[in-house]
Amino acid sequence: MAEVERGMTSQQVLDLLGPPLKRMTIDEVLGGRPWGGITSREGPLARLRARLGGRPRTGRGMRLPDTEWWYYKHVPEQGMDTSIAFEGGMVIDVQTRTLEPPGPASARHGWARELIIRHLDRVVKDQPGLMTGVAYREMTSPPVLDFVLNADAYPSPDGQITCRTQQFGQVGVLVTLLDLVEPARIRELMPGGYMPQLDRLLRASAIRLGEVDVAHWILCRDHDGRSVVHLAYVPASQGITALMPWDLLSAEEQGRGFKTS
Repeated sequence: MAEVERGMTSQQVLDLLGPPLKRMTIDEVLGGRPWGGITSREGPLARLRARLGGRPRTGRGMRLPDTEWWYYKHVPEQGMDTSIAFEGGMVIDVQTRTLEPPGPASARHGWARELIIRHLDRVVKDQPGLMTGVAYREMTSPPVLDFVLNADAYPSPDGQITCRTQQFGQVGVLVTLLDLVEPARIRELMPGGYMPQLDRLLRASAIRLGEVDVAHWILCRDHDGRSVVHLAYVPASQGITALMPWDLLSAEEQGRGFKTS
């Protein structure tokens, strides 16, 4: 993608990047504060303040310049944002920065973070041959946790379980959200058992069994705040027994000899 440069017109920027996520005039940026209220030593506001000589805004005594800021998120690439300052319809400044990854407080399902970590620690302790150290580090890495904790994958209006999927290294991750915690009620959403549901979700995704390990997180939290997480983990190697969420398996599936999470 071509870069935005000083001297470009607003139309050239629109042709290059499309409409911005947000536009702000100088009055909106300053929030009605006098120039003396701008304390940042960096960026376009500080340079504008220096150019105006630090003079206070007196209303009638001074006309604000025709300046506007445009904000783009995930530009020039995912995880970055760009702010562009215009004066008189021409670019006078471009600021690009790396966005901070969401922390526990900002995650959509931050309540599940510790449950997930404890669940994985228990799996590795109880069944050390199931998950390699590389797979464990992948599953607990910030990108994977961010994906799992911010997924939006509640059942469809007709009650069918859904998921969000993404592949991270050697692990394909599926995430399902439920507002139920009782296993019996969850099983009612899975006619025929859990395995047919997992097979359906995998068929709808780009993740293929046998090519990568497959992890399916089911995050459950009801309206009273009760919460639990379930995990299915299917290694790519056929010589390792898959891990299944025991409480969610049908009676027939429970007799098949899966390892249980």
